Amino acid sequence: MRILIANNFFYLKGGAERCTFLLDELLRRSGHETCHFAVRDPRNEPSPWSHHFPASISTDRPVWHPESWKAAARSFGVGVRRKLRALVREAKPEVAILHNTYHHLGRPMLMRELVRSGVPVVCILHDYQVVCPAHSLFRDGEICQECSGGAFHRAAWHGCGGSRMRGMHLALEACFQRPRYRECSLFLAPSHFLIEKVREMGFPHEVSFLRNFYPASETKVDPVEGRAVGYAGRLSPEKGLDVLLEAARRLPSIPFRIAGGGPMEEGLRHRRPENVTLLGQLDREELEQERRGWRLAVV
Repeated sequence: MRILIANNFFYLKGGAERCTFLLDELLRRSGHETCHFAVRDPRNEPSPWSHHFPASISTDRPVWHPESWKAAARSFGVGVRRKLRALVREAKPEVAILHNTYHHLGRPMLMRELVRSGVPVVCILHDYQVVCPAHSLFRDGEICQECSGGAFHRAAWHGCGGSRMRGMHLALEACFQRPRYRECSLFLAPSHFLIEKVREMGFPHEVSFLRNFYPASETKVDPVEGRAVGYAGRLSPEKGLDVLLEAARRLPSIPFRIAGGGPMEEGLRHRRPENVTLLGQLDREELEQERRGWRLAVV
């Protein structure tokens, strides 16, 4: 079977990208063919389909910057449709799997174009974006569920994303894509909690459970011999890293090792206790070697 795998980024940016690459690898090992759709980026992994990738956009510029207007248009598929049509014509996929495709690839347009081409769509929920325009259920350092029931205008009111203009953009994007989800054949999520939460907040479609996986490693890991407490993941506020730093302060004789990158990285470098080491982004082999010295992993 020829399977189209779409994700905003085609390099190891975070957990969703790791899942994307691992699923691609598993499908190919199982005898399927895969093709890819993502934005162009010099950090991308090689792909024979990269000539179909649309240009990258910046989503972190001030609202008055021209790039911000391009980013807003991209959320609705501007600049992507022609690229996707060409890819579908050439690759002729029999099914499409969409990972994180909002903002950069215009998920509603992707679903519409694929269904029009006769390609069934599978959406994998890596976060809460279907019920929370900011995708994290997290605002001003607290859990937030105010957009329950599709009340996405509250994202604009609260300035989610950094400003009211940015919040308005996120709210409009969420409103635009909500009716398009009926075109998706299957929704999958790696967490029973995530499934229950989106149902509780009014997502009207059935979501099935499919846990994330990680390849069996030949690296010998001995938790009894390991000394460090390890964390591997994105360095962002909703992950609870402040709690991990506080734990490290209370246990000064135990080494804590943090692998990953993200918006909190620079701040963590200045606030971390002496027993905390920041390792940066690690590839799979580097992470497996690092884990050999961990007594336990914190999620």
